[in-house]
Amino acid sequence: MGSNMNNDIYINVIGNAGVYIRYKNFGVIVDGFYEGFYDKERWEFADLEDETVEALYTSKAPFEALDYVLITHCHKDHFSAEKTMLLVQNQKLI
Repeated sequence: MGSNMNNDIYINVIGNAGVYIRYKNFGVIVDGFYEGFYDKERWEFADLEDETVEALYTSKAPFEALDYVLITHCHKDHFSAEKTMLLVQNQKLI
């Protein structure tokens, strides 16, 4: 669920460490494309919901404004090269 703090700023947690932030017509995703995996001894992270992935790849609400993807580091719970490349191929990103 997203949070509309006012009419200009929208923040949406999109799984694990992923966050989508929109300010007016400018949007950025931080660590939003990762691989789901399970290690009972350490942690569990699920893949993104199918509806979220579809909305991201097709610029549907709430991801109509997406300009940047920020990856803080390349751990599996923050980054997937395959999923990020799919997004880049389907979106016009800076």
